[in-house]
Amino acid sequence: MSQDAPGRDAVTSRSAEEEAGKDPEASQAVLPPPEALPDQGVQEREAGSQETATPAEAGPLAEVQAVAEGAAPAQEGDGSAGQVAWIQHADSSLPPSIAPAGRGEPPVPEDPAEPTESAGPVEPADLSQPAGEDDSAQTEPEQEPEQLERLGDAEVPGEAGPEVQVPADGHRDEDVAESAAQQEGLGGREEESDREETAASWYRRRLPALMAAGALVLLAWGGLSWWTTQHLHGTTTVAGVDVSGLSAEEARTRVASVLGEELAQPVTVTVGERQDQLVPADSGVSVDAQASVGQVTGMTLNPVTLVGRLRGTQVDAVVEVDRDVLNGALEDRVDALSSGTVSATVSLEGTQVVTTGSQTGTGLDVVASVDALVKDWPLGEPSIALAEGTAVPAITDAEATQFVEETLEPLLSSEVTVTVEGTEVEEQAVSPVVAISPETIAAYSTIGTSGGRLSLDLDPAGVREAVLAGLGPVETPAVDAGWIIDGTAEGAQDAAPRYVPASSGLGVDTEALLADLVAAGTSDPDSGSRMVTLPLTVLEPEVTLAEEDWGVAEPVGEYSTPYSAADIARTQNLETGAEKINSTSIPPGATFSLEEALGPVDYDHGFTDAGVISNGQHTDSMGGGLSQVATTVFNAGFEAGMDDTEHTAHQYYFDRYPAGREATLWTGVLDVKFTNSTPYGVMVQAWLDGEEIHVRLWSTAYYEVSITSSERYNYRPVTTETQSGPGCQAYSGGNPGFDITVTRRRAHDGQALPEDVLTTSYYPDNNVVCS
Repeated sequence: MSQDAPGRDAVTSRSAEEEAGKDPEASQAVLPPPEALPDQGVQEREAGSQETATPAEAGPLAEVQAVAEGAAPAQEGDGSAGQVAWIQHADSSLPPSIAPAGRGEPPVPEDPAEPTESAGPVEPADLSQPAGEDDSAQTEPEQEPEQLERLGDAEVPGEAGPEVQVPADGHRDEDVAESAAQQEGLGGREEESDREETAASWYRRRLPALMAAGALVLLAWGGLSWWTTQHLHGTTTVAGVDVSGLSAEEARTRVASVLGEELAQPVTVTVGERQDQLVPADSGVSVDAQASVGQVTGMTLNPVTLVGRLRGTQVDAVVEVDRDVLNGALEDRVDALSSGTVSATVSLEGTQVVTTGSQTGTGLDVVASVDALVKDWPLGEPSIALAEGTAVPAITDAEATQFVEETLEPLLSSEVTVTVEGTEVEEQAVSPVVAISPETIAAYSTIGTSGGRLSLDLDPAGVREAVLAGLGPVETPAVDAGWIIDGTAEGAQDAAPRYVPASSGLGVDTEALLADLVAAGTSDPDSGSRMVTLPLTVLEPEVTLAEEDWGVAEPVGEYSTPYSAADIARTQNLETGAEKINSTSIPPGATFSLEEALGPVDYDHGFTDAGVISNGQHTDSMGGGLSQVATTVFNAGFEAGMDDTEHTAHQYYFDRYPAGREATLWTGVLDVKFTNSTPYGVMVQAWLDGEEIHVRLWSTAYYEVSITSSERYNYRPVTTETQSGPGCQAYSGGNPGFDITVTRRRAHDGQALPEDVLTTSYYPDNNVVCS
């Protein structure tokens, strides 16, 4: 092997024809000039190799480069390995950089500055060895099999890489062009890969920023969407109710309140010329405030919806209609909204059932009206036109007959028994069994037609009283937590309050009792089961405040007024009244009612007739004298700083009371109430000592109280009146009339409360003469 220049190796192989004496000119391949070959030496030096090789040995890339410059390898002779020559092709169809100038001529160098000097073959012997190279380098080292690659039919040493096949005979121009095209394609793909890599690098560098920007956009968008679920913006209304600027919860509250009040107002329902009133709230109509406001606060990412919400939007309310309740409400109005329509009736005369027939007419079509209103209730409309057609009676003959046969006749056929045997109140019952007769059941029965249905309604109080009358006192009332104190004339003055803890009781479950009586009375007569076990229920106390939380420690207000023990009837009412209200406990924030504390005012509860003023006349009536209890209670609460909730002064002034600071009582009409506005509990103590009635309030001092009264003014003198009639009673007269103003000032921890100013005008208590 001889070297022409560093990195340029040229090897001439003699074919079998030359060895046989043939003209070497005819078959010898001419190697291309060194400039046209790849710089294999540079590649070897970069790889640190000192070996030299033929162009074929330089590897597939060198061979492809040689082909691209107009030469192609060829196997001559018998195709033995290692006999590789380079042949030029004349192919005008190839690009100038690839197509050779002519067959047998060396390729034209691409660099015009280095033209080829001879078109003839270059003998390897003319190649001189460059200086500095050792002759041993000319000896080609033996290649290991694994270092050889296939190139056409010849094996050449080179780098491991993809296999390139080049035909050794008949080298077609298409093969050369294909190899060049592959090289150009390889270069194009490399450029495209470079561009893709550059773009990918650009995206990689900017990806964090892009992701951050995207996250900010999503965060802002999501935040805006969330914000619209919490607050309403612009001018937003729900069925005309302005909810602008409110939170979602505030909007729901307002919608429920405003539209709830609207539905509680009656509307006019019409059928033709007929009309009636109907309250939607009582007829199964309601507004779903949650769903109504949800229309403008529901979560959404729709930009159009979000913009609309920010500007404000108007939506209808979501109205719910209970079909069954509305159907019943309209059936109750069939007679009023129809012509010729009559419902069947059922009534009781003693234990006898009386019925009347029904009749169909024209007017209100209940079914069609209900269908229309359930689909679209006209919220806010003061008048609603209902569907007109055949008016079916609310109670038909068939329904009346069914009610009589299945309910009334069995129930009134015989007595129903109530027993306490086997219950926890059996031992305290006077009798373990009580029989409720048909007459008693009928006396406490009412037949209703509400909602277009016949029903039997038993009077709870009457039935309960009848059952307990036969069984005895089997109930134990619950006891509220509170305080008790001595209220006797002998011990009250020096007595101290004692705490009573809360405890549960046991009572009759009246609702269950009524249901059980009807069920037993309407059961199969052959079953023999017309007995009911008295249903009991645990009665829980309403007040369970612990002792240490009451603060009942000292008197905080006390007042007394004189009375005449000689007036026996009046004194009886005072004593009974004081006993009733003694030990009444008032938790913090609760209101004391004298009427509630007294309970029923009648003979059975210890009261009697005594002097009162009725319609301007002095006469006797039940509970006469209780106004003195009222006046004494009012003043004790007034002195203690309790809030004056209700009181009414007398028409005339009586000397036994403080002017402008007294109160009257009339059961069911006039009451005395005060509210405990302190953080402590209050206990009422009341007693009579033979000369005065006393009321004392126990608690912990909370208010600083001062009370002042003006002078009496605007006097009105007493005159004489002449009256007549069987009820006239002569009267010697009393005090003149006048006006007076009482002012109460309260303070707590130095902070003054609003003043209480009471101005009272009394009429003159005139003389009465009967004619």
